[in-house]
Amino acid sequence: MSWRKLLLIPRLVALTARAPRDQAKAWDLFWTRVRRTGPGGDALWDLGSEAELAAVEARLRAHVDLALPIVDVGCGNGRHTRRLATLSPKALGVDVSPTAVARARDESRDVANVDFRAVDMSRPGEGRRLHEELGSANAYVRGVLHVMAPEAQRVMVENIHDFLGERGSLYVVETDFHGDSLDHLEYQGATAGAIPEPLRLLIASGVRPPAHFSEREIDAFFPRSQWSRVAGEPTVLHTLPMHNRDGGAMDELTAYYAIVRVRAKA
Repeated sequence: MSWRKLLLIPRLVALTARAPRDQAKAWDLFWTRVRRTGPGGDALWDLGSEAELAAVEARLRAHVDLALPIVDVGCGNGRHTRRLATLSPKALGVDVSPTAVARARDESRDVANVDFRAVDMSRPGEGRRLHEELGSANAYVRGVLHVMAPEAQRVMVENIHDFLGERGSLYVVETDFHGDSLDHLEYQGATAGAIPEPLRLLIASGVRPPAHFSEREIDAFFPRSQWSRVAGEPTVLHTLPMHNRDGGAMDELTAYYAIVRVRAKA
């Protein structure tokens, strides 16, 4: 471990000393502290990059039945949900944080076919409830699984499996950053002396640090014995630009995306 990373540890310990350990509480605390969204705001991932959104749209049009409703799992303030609503008859954004959902509703007042609700997708049974309401639906997951605990990941995947039904597809994209969580922080500009505000808010709120989530993890959570792989390849996630110690502005994270469907039973 480099000395630079070692110097980060005391700062992280101090920031997280009073943070909640429960992730539902941590995420809601984070969203209560967000003053502004979008470019220049406080939500690290909420850049709204047209290049990224256009790539997502092209992949969905090529591989997904867009006549179905689509559920944006971990929607935050709903920026991507609003774009998904231009492609499907109904877009539903769900998030564990009621504060995020309230903000998403406020920012989406002019979008007729979008709705939001607070749902903990790491709670068993939520997928069945969504399927009862929507029938078969598509799912969109951007940068959610890589900040969840293993058991929560497992339950969320089961819930998604349940509401996709026979026709739905899942578009999942997660960061594939090569390094540990301290490397991740350094890459995005954190030092012992200063941590960019969007990063500081996440850490101080107690949000779980990101984990490596490559094609290998995609294969583990969506085994080919149970899921059909429709598409998948390396890509990037765009974030708010953070200045690293070399003076560069980092606004991309390496990532991997896949589109999968529930494999039909023999």
